[in-house]
Amino acid sequence: MNRLSRILGTLALGLLFGCAGEKPEPLVGNGEDALIVMDFSVAKPLHPLPNDWVKNEFFTRVPMKYSFGTYQGVPAMRFETDNSASMLGRDLDIDLAQYPILTWKWLVEVPITSTVSEKLPEGDDHPARLLVTLKTAKGEPRAFEIIWGNKEFRAGQYKVIGDFHHYTANGGDPKLVGRWFEERLDLREIYRKIWKDGEQPRLTHIAVFCDSDETDTRSVAWFSHITLRTR
Repeated sequence: MNRLSRILGTLALGLLFGCAGEKPEPLVGNGEDALIVMDFSVAKPLHPLPNDWVKNEFFTRVPMKYSFGTYQGVPAMRFETDNSASMLGRDLDIDLAQYPILTWKWLVEVPITSTVSEKLPEGDDHPARLLVTLKTAKGEPRAFEIIWGNKEFRAGQYKVIGDFHHYTANGGDPKLVGRWFEERLDLREIYRKIWKDGEQPRLTHIAVFCDSDETDTRSVAWFSHITLRTR
């Protein structure tokens, strides 16, 4: 089973691990300039989760740990892995053409340190990722990841393992660890780079995805917010 199939299968089972009760209604756009996907700057109860958040865990992996806190004076959520992996996200029903800009704020406190190349499946761990899933008008699923590079990938570079694409938004340099970065990315440009099909897809899910399960290492990352914006 390829990576895309594993991820989509895990998302399909998200209700098993998400909040109790009915599956949350997806976030939709109503003409606002900005849509807050997840705001980690204000602490909320996590047991149970806020009713519009969904956690997705792999049956064969220990999940990451997350908690609200403050780092360098910035209120945020702390995500820690220790030979573990899971996702925390939100379901969407958003026209990518209407809200193509993704903005977020993140910091890597403890990076992935491994001798295994991150170009290989067995080295495919990153201290911070954002998983983006979409669906075409024909109902075909699409997914890619936005990653913090370890040593071999820096901002603007693509990593492809099998048929799965990763866009490196930051990282790849030890000097960048321990610093907050405000990011802005055009998701439609990334889609067109990966899939040259002329489709106008809809966003279906965005999740924080931190993992260190392949390299048996540890990582810590912080996220402050994730927002979708009009151009």
